[in-house]
Amino acid sequence: MNKGEQLVADKYKGLGFEIVHFGVPDFLLLKEGKLSFVEVKSGEDWLSKNQIRTHEILLRHGFEVSVEVVHPVDSDNSLYIFEDEMSELIRLNKTKSIEASAREIIKNRVRWTDIWTNIPDLES
Repeated sequence: MNKGEQLVADKYKGLGFEIVHFGVPDFLLLKEGKLSFVEVKSGEDWLSKNQIRTHEILLRHGFEVSVEVVHPVDSDNSLYIFEDEMSELIRLNKTKSIEASAREIIKNRVRWTDIWTNIPDLES
């Protein structure tokens, strides 16, 4: 933290705020006035101590925090699949190459925008 940042951090600490300067999640998600956070990890990447501390602070303040794990499935790291798609990759890989299997999973992946726009309004 530089001197200017430290001055501002000290001001807000003095006002009772918890300061998060390192370890902020990759994405801040905003929807209908709700804020949540997502950290993305791939391959053998793990949460750092600063990230764990930040997640604990955010959770303590009532925010949703999640970690999405993705895996590269080709040698040049251009194709990624989600952790929960691994069993499908293994099943498909019995008849196809890993890359072909991954491409099929990605092609058939449900688009989240389709899900959110097709949910019926529960209040009506």
